[in-house]
Amino acid sequence: MKLNFCVIGILISVFTLIIFLNNQVEVKGSSDPGQSAFLQKREGFLLYNNTEYGFQMLYPKDWSVIEGDTEPGDYVTNIVMFEPLGEKGKHFSKKYPCGEVCLGVMTDNSAFGGLTLQQYSDNLYNNLKAEKGQSKSIEYNTNSKLGDKKAFEMLDEVKQGNREYIEKMTGTAYPDPDAYESKTFLDVQFKTRDKYSDEMLPLVNTMIDSFKFTNNSTQ
Repeated sequence: MKLNFCVIGILISVFTLIIFLNNQVEVKGSSDPGQSAFLQKREGFLLYNNTEYGFQMLYPKDWSVIEGDTEPGDYVTNIVMFEPLGEKGKHFSKKYPCGEVCLGVMTDNSAFGGLTLQQYSDNLYNNLKAEKGQSKSIEYNTNSKLGDKKAFEMLDEVKQGNREYIEKMTGTAYPDPDAYESKTFLDVQFKTRDKYSDEMLPLVNTMIDSFKFTNNSTQ
């Protein structure tokens, strides 16, 4: 009888120790100061890290990653493009480097004399309005954020032949977002076929919200 009590006592002690250790592991994993919420893997996403241009962002794990400039020699330098596999990533024309759904990060070096962020975004917005029949502005916001930097955001409808798309662009001055005038801007541009927009817009918002500038840029 005494032996049974001893066995029961040992089992209770072991069970208590297991619960304690499990709790300790759980607390450590969620409160470790070295574990940034941004760097923790989110279900269904992977982390893209670009040390050359100094930024990170999340992208769906079933999307392809395409790095490199698609049209060297122009004022826009394509850094990276993310595309879903399958039907949503289908390309109907070689004229457009982006498929039915894509998100690209690029730099725009067209501001020769230097522009403020407001001037740059206003020029883009006015050019968009001037493209009669091709696009229609839905939203223009100059008080947005990209990472921790002030940014603009545009949402518009675009037609390519008989197909309709929704485009979203978020941009900021680069590499110094606080400069009064800049000659280079970094833009995150997303495009989706209209029929996929209800599914894709929340997904791309997660990607853009995860965007983070780092301090290891070689630019």
